Amino acid sequence: MLHGHGNDIYQYRKVIKADFSSNIAYGGTHHAVVEHIKQSVQLVRDYPEPDASSLCEAIAKREGVGVENILVTNGSTEAFYLLAQLFKNGKSLIFSPSFAEYEDAATCHGHKINYQPSDTFPGELTERYDCIWLGNPNNPDGVVTDVDVILNFCRTNPDVFLFLDEAYHALCKGYVSPLSLGDIPNNLVVVRSLTKLFALPGLRLGYIVAGEDFCNALRNIKMPWSVNALAIEAGIFIMSRYEYFTPDVDALLNESARFQQQMAKIERISVKPSNCNYFLAEEQRGTAGELKKHLIEEHGFLIRDASNFRGLAPSHFRVAALSPELNNQLVNAIKSWIQKTS
Repeated sequence: MLHGHGNDIYQYRKVIKADFSSNIAYGGTHHAVVEHIKQSVQLVRDYPEPDASSLCEAIAKREGVGVENILVTNGSTEAFYLLAQLFKNGKSLIFSPSFAEYEDAATCHGHKINYQPSDTFPGELTERYDCIWLGNPNNPDGVVTDVDVILNFCRTNPDVFLFLDEAYHALCKGYVSPLSLGDIPNNLVVVRSLTKLFALPGLRLGYIVAGEDFCNALRNIKMPWSVNALAIEAGIFIMSRYEYFTPDVDALLNESARFQQQMAKIERISVKPSNCNYFLAEEQRGTAGELKKHLIEEHGFLIRDASNFRGLAPSHFRVAALSPELNNQLVNAIKSWIQKTS
């Protein structure tokens, strides 16, 4: 998805006062992380580790797995393209609406793709698949598939690989990951991101947790030096004080719940409830594109037009919770749009 994603501020001449389009945790990058990156800038003079091995070790320690079970990537997106490449010309099932890079990566590597609604996993598998792609929590709607359902599927379908995208696992109330239960099935591949919780999208930093043989197969096709020196250093620094750098997620999720309630009270706006810091909404008469344009031009607010997610309509949009003050301002701005177009 080169175009039409969230946080596409670079496309607009109008000054964006508040970005509701990105699912990144509100509050920005921790000042200590920013300062550490500044102090580490001399690292760009030398090549980084070709496989980010030191960061693999730090993440493995954090996740409680062996270093052989970790593969660090240039954001989750590199992970998805590697997974698709490993099963080149294979057959994929994607639960949608979902992050478009699943489909883009699978298409790039010649997969035959079928689709099912995101809230129906595992559904009826009437065909044989090499791999299944599932966001959990899902983007853009925050749908969560119970961990027992995931583990049961993997154990009863050992020949099918499940690619579980947990980019937002830390930004979802009550979420339970298979990784927290230990001894995950060999056909379960978990993809995580450090950029969402710690607000570092520009560094591109993600990782895969999977079986040793599976990770080795990915290493054989992964390009060297895909993760730059500053990203590696930032990742190690974050892992060394993970809890300290973690934002107040409980407060953010409580605000998201309040925000959803206020949005749902607006005439012509319907909200799909979500336990995450983001949620999906729908303008029942106009289009999300028209609403987005109005909010940018009249208020400097950016929302995510979700109409380009497979399975969604031109009326769908996604927003993430910011501060109570900004969230209230967006609610009032949308109310003014409704009045203007009624």
